[in-house]
Amino acid sequence: SLHDALPISEPEPEHDLIMTIKRGILAAQEGDLKKADQMFHIALRMAVDLGHEEGQTHIYCLLANTALERGFNGQAERLFTEVLKRILADGEAQDSNSVVEISLKLAGIFMTQNDVEKAEQGFEFCTKTQQFKVELEGDDCSEDTLALYGLSLDKQGQFLLGRGRLQEAENSFNSAVKVSTRLLGENDQQTLVVRNSLATVLSLRGETGRALSILANIISRAEETKSQYLPTFLINKGIVGLRSGSVGSAREDCTRARAEAVDRSDAETTLEADECLKQLLAFAA
Repeated sequence: SLHDALPISEPEPEHDLIMTIKRGILAAQEGDLKKADQMFHIALRMAVDLGHEEGQTHIYCLLANTALERGFNGQAERLFTEVLKRILADGEAQDSNSVVEISLKLAGIFMTQNDVEKAEQGFEFCTKTQQFKVELEGDDCSEDTLALYGLSLDKQGQFLLGRGRLQEAENSFNSAVKVSTRLLGENDQQTLVVRNSLATVLSLRGETGRALSILANIISRAEETKSQYLPTFLINKGIVGLRSGSVGSAREDCTRARAEAVDRSDAETTLEADECLKQLLAFAA
């Protein structure tokens, strides 16, 4: 990290640079993204004045992440592209986790900009690069490499699902489930969330029986682990149940989902549960 690169015992200007970056990071953590952006811009000017190349790269990365969080996708794209150029020029391997992580963020940006070709190429690069490393390293594969592979597969699955390419999306989610189970175990939140996505794809492909079976299993694990996503899983099961004509159990799932969401003061999921119940009323009418 930059902090390791610039110990506090360094001359005063470098100490000031670290403190400015830290203030920016703190502002971002507190949700004040505008202030974070301002602090990072001040830090960037300081790093340029100091001729601190590594510091500049680190700050560009912080600025890119802040822009992405603020929804400034064009700005985030330019900044992430700059970070990629800088780290590659500095000798970073083209298949390193750092390169893949930035490429994955860029692919996500291209997806929101509806640049389908670039998005697809990006996701493909990330999944193939990580798959090669995971297979090559076998049991010695680092958790970082494995986690990034799982994340790449999940994002690729979401992209394919959005394009209606259901068979390919199913393949991506199936692989993502295996990776998440290997890394985190069957009951982990992330594994349950990816399996929920897989169930969605299966239901859209008309395999409602398989989808409902997976969702019932997810819900029982979510209950055991007191998962924050339990209401979301219940809503999904309700929607799939409605699709298969099981109106009674669908109403049960969506009603329970609403109660769970209200319990958690989760306004967004409460609205989703209301929408589910509205669909049920329309279906009954």
